[in-house]
Amino acid sequence: MDVIYDCNVGSYLGIPIFLENGTIFGTICAIDPDPFLFTKDHVDKLQLFADMIVSLISKVENDSNNIQSQLKQFEALTAGISDKIGNSIQVIRGFLQLSLDNNSSYSNIILREVDNIRDVLKDFELTTKPPALIKREFSVDQLINNLFKEFEEECYLKNIMLVSMMEVTCNVHADYTQMKQVFKNLLRNAIDAIETNGKINVKVSSLVPHQLSITVTDNGHGIHPSIFEKIELPFFTTKENSIGLGLSITRRIINAHKGAMLIDSNCNGTCVLMEIPMNA
Repeated sequence: MDVIYDCNVGSYLGIPIFLENGTIFGTICAIDPDPFLFTKDHVDKLQLFADMIVSLISKVENDSNNIQSQLKQFEALTAGISDKIGNSIQVIRGFLQLSLDNNSSYSNIILREVDNIRDVLKDFELTTKPPALIKREFSVDQLINNLFKEFEEECYLKNIMLVSMMEVTCNVHADYTQMKQVFKNLLRNAIDAIETNGKINVKVSSLVPHQLSITVTDNGHGIHPSIFEKIELPFFTTKENSIGLGLSITRRIINAHKGAMLIDSNCNGTCVLMEIPMNA
């Protein structure tokens, strides 16, 4: 009440907003600088407004709970389907390796496409459940060099220069397969952002003891500001041949390793900074 008097308020009417669980959400206030006698009609109208707010909040909470329930059902369904298809693909791949001519170019194409399907299923699994880490010690610079070789032919055709800048050479204790997926996703995005005649830099340094800093920078077209906030949403994509899981999965993997990721982009290109513990 002292605050009301200090503000020279002539008249004050306050209606508390109680949620359905009994907790107080706030207060609706009617203030007049001059003395004014509020009537029962004023109180009833303000109370009606408070009840409407409670009803809206309740609806939003119920809608949110329903969405969460549906997401859990979707996750369970997706995980089950993914496991069954994944097991079948492993069997198909095994028999293909036994039956196909290893020297045939068609054999390599078929096996590569089977592997692509398997990778997509792994991406789905990572979006529906937290990534389980299988850690081991490995060389980051060796991992990057191996991926450079994997993208070498595509970069040659687009005249893209791949540059690795190793300020430190060290091993990390992390999940090799998942960290490979992180670098692969970021390199894929960088390559796709460059039409031709570009450059991609991967820099590895250690600015903080026991912490690895990795930046992937390209001079492509950048990320348009209108979609920047959406780029990590699952299934959001601007590419024709993409399902839009790359960055969301990358973020989940980095978080699972107790790391951090920042993305900066403009019309001159994109830079992704990752910080991960050497012993994640």
